[in-house]
Amino acid sequence: MSWIRLYAMSFTITLGLVYQVKQMVVGLMLSTRRSTVITLSTSCSHIALMIVISDAWVFSVPLDIVVSVIPFIAYFLLAIGKESFETTPSLTNQLLRQTYSLTTQAVLVLVYPTLNAIFAALSPIHQAVSVFVLPTIKMIMENVVA
Repeated sequence: MSWIRLYAMSFTITLGLVYQVKQMVVGLMLSTRRSTVITLSTSCSHIALMIVISDAWVFSVPLDIVVSVIPFIAYFLLAIGKESFETTPSLTNQLLRQTYSLTTQAVLVLVYPTLNAIFAALSPIHQAVSVFVLPTIKMIMENVVA
C-alpha cells in the first residue's frame, strides 16, 4: 500500500513539475502526450529505484525524498530528452532553479525532525532559546527557494 501512495505522490509531483516547466520555459514545446510519457517514465523509474533500495536497505518513508532527489531529477531530465535541451537554450537554467527548490524541500524533510528531536532533548531553558532557531532556518530556506 505504501508503494501505491509513493507512486501517487511521485506521479503528482512529476506532473506538476512538467506543467510548471512547460509554463516557465519559453520555447519549450511539450505536447500532452510527451508530458504524459515524461510523467509516467519518471514516476515508474523513481518507484523502481525505491523498491530496489528498500530491498537492500530498510529506511523510513520520509527519507525516500532525500535518497531519491538526484535519481528523480536524472530520470526527469532523461525523459525530457536531449533534443529539448538543444532546441531550448534556457531550459538548463530553468531546470537548475527547479532543482534548487526540490533539493531545499528535501533538506527540510531532514531538518525539521532533527530539530524536533534536539528540542525534545533540551532542558526547558534551552528550549526557550532554541524556539528562535526553527523560524530562522525556515526563513533561510524560503529565501533559497525564492
